Amino acid sequence: KASIGMAGMLRVLEDQEYAKTHKVDNETIFYLLQVATADGNTAHLVDKHEPEKDGHLAYQELVKWFEGDELTTKTAQDVRSKLDKLRLTTKNTASKYVNQFLQYKKHLDELSKEYTPSKTVNIFLTQITDPDYSTTVEHCLENKLDINECVERIRAKERRLDRQRATRNRVPI
Repeated sequence: KASIGMAGMLRVLEDQEYAKTHKVDNETIFYLLQVATADGNTAHLVDKHEPEKDGHLAYQELVKWFEGDELTTKTAQDVRSKLDKLRLTTKNTASKYVNQFLQYKKHLDELSKEYTPSKTVNIFLTQITDPDYSTTVEHCLENKLDINECVERIRAKERRLDRQRATRNRVPI
């Protein structure tokens, strides 16, 4: 959808009448979707619109497939499973943890299967097991900070730790 929007053809996806009157754009979208799904499990959904090369209808099929109730629930379960396995330990960086956590959170939000704000914060903080972050985690919990404030505190702590490590690793002249 983002690529099609960048090409200025987003209206073809959203408006069937517009798609009918702009055949070249509609056909272009069909081919883009065909290429994008060629090796995947949804190629058959696009291919069934090949006779008329209708990008609008092919896109609508994909939306039904990916955003249908059953698949949305399964996808949300998969994302939650990944979120539950995610940890900030001494073996990875806070930046990586925060990025992955926020990506999974965004995906759940898009599926309308997000956690409550307090549960999101709780998951985020309890999965930080690196002892270097324990005081920051405690501070966030005690002050009942929201997810954005917690993320900012963890990132700030990582920057401080990086500066400390850089200072320790300097070789005297």
